[in-house]
Amino acid sequence: MLDNVLLVTNGKGGVGKTSLVANLTGLAVKSGWSVLAIDLDPQGNLARDLGYLDRSDGGQGLLAAVLLDRELAVVQGVRPPGGTGAGRLDAAAGGPQVARLSDQLGIEVARSGPAGYDRLAEVVGALAPSDDLVVCDLPPGDGAIGRAAMRMGHFVLIPTPPDTTRHHPTTPASTGSGGSLPSSPRRARRTPVSRSSASCPPAS
Repeated sequence: MLDNVLLVTNGKGGVGKTSLVANLTGLAVKSGWSVLAIDLDPQGNLARDLGYLDRSDGGQGLLAAVLLDRELAVVQGVRPPGGTGAGRLDAAAGGPQVARLSDQLGIEVARSGPAGYDRLAEVVGALAPSDDLVVCDLPPGDGAIGRAAMRMGHFVLIPTPPDTTRHHPTTPASTGSGGSLPSSPRRARRTPVSRSSASCPPAS
């Protein structure tokens, strides 16, 4: 486990993980922190959000570092120092090659056991001490790359979408028999309030 590594994860896609990573790292840099963002998602969308798409290697650096024992190549100066109090943001790009990395990690674990997951932590751990914060954007699902990341992360942030059904109840579906969706047990327990007896406090 690496003390300064934060994982942003959710088994479901489309919940705002990448947007959260982009904004969180940007705020940390603005506060003067040195930050490394690691995109572990084969979609590689963090490069677009942070503006280094033209310098992305599609995850090739991550693949080579973990499988070939090379130093992790990062995109430097994604957010360079911009004056007093400004920090620095570097990034390890994700992309299609991360899918290959996940497959190879699965093979390594099948061969050598759970210790095979630790290779990712070794690669990230070689760079982590030079940064105040390392933020990892994880892919959805329960693949090998996510399991490997969980073994190295100290903090885990799980973004979830709002429960809009509490504010916008689903309209009962019309059926031939006149049926409707069952009401929420939570709503059924609420005590009705008479509109005529409700009042606002007098203005001061």
